[in-house]
Amino acid sequence: MRVALPVLLLALAAASAQAQSAPEQNARGALRSACKADFEKLCKGTQPGGGRIIACLKSHDAELSPDCKAALAQTPAPK
Repeated sequence: MRVALPVLLLALAAASAQAQSAPEQNARGALRSACKADFEKLCKGTQPGGGRIIACLKSHDAELSPDCKAALAQTPAPK
């Protein structure tokens, strides 16, 4: 289902829109890019907001792609 991917992108974009430094914005962009497939596979039913998508991805650490794991490690916790 293609609807979940735009939701992920909107949720991560909204998180990025908050007052963040350039490194934080770069980390969010890397996360969006690296974790698209992982989100679709593991967290597509997750309601965006409050850091729920990132928490879902982290809860599936053993199943994440190496690129997504690396991007999550570089992503600051949601505020």
